[in-house]
Amino acid sequence: MAELTQDQWRERAGQIGRELEEERAKARGARIAEKAAAFGFHDPADVVGRVDPADVGDEFLLDAALGAIAERSPHLVGAKPAAEQPGGGLTMDEIYLMTPEQLAERWEAVAEVMAAQDDGTGRPYYSHRQAMRELDKRVEQYEQSMREEQT
Repeated sequence: MAELTQDQWRERAGQIGRELEEERAKARGARIAEKAAAFGFHDPADVVGRVDPADVGDEFLLDAALGAIAERSPHLVGAKPAAEQPGGGLTMDEIYLMTPEQLAERWEAVAEVMAAQDDGTGRPYYSHRQAMRELDKRVEQYEQSMREEQT
């Protein structure tokens, strides 16, 4: 077996250092995800990049960091019971998949969910306003067809 040159030793040491740092990063990520799950975050892995790696070694700092994230971004933590959510837990995905008949039947809940979609300014997102107009048209067409069937 040939002796390694000084450059080869440096390269090997650098490689081992990188591998060690990767393992440490994985361990930090696992620790953050584990603690985030205990805090009730929907997707604990999503929180990993939001925590300063220096905070992971200290239990108090990690708790404080996760608490600050939960406070700044409450939508990432826990889930309200469906009865407390706009539209009784109805989601935008469900609304987009509804037929005109279903939209007409649940219009109050649909309107409540659509109104709750905002960008923090109190105004609905443009795409949701546009979707609301489209849903209004679909319901109007459905109601018109129902009136025509009755006559």
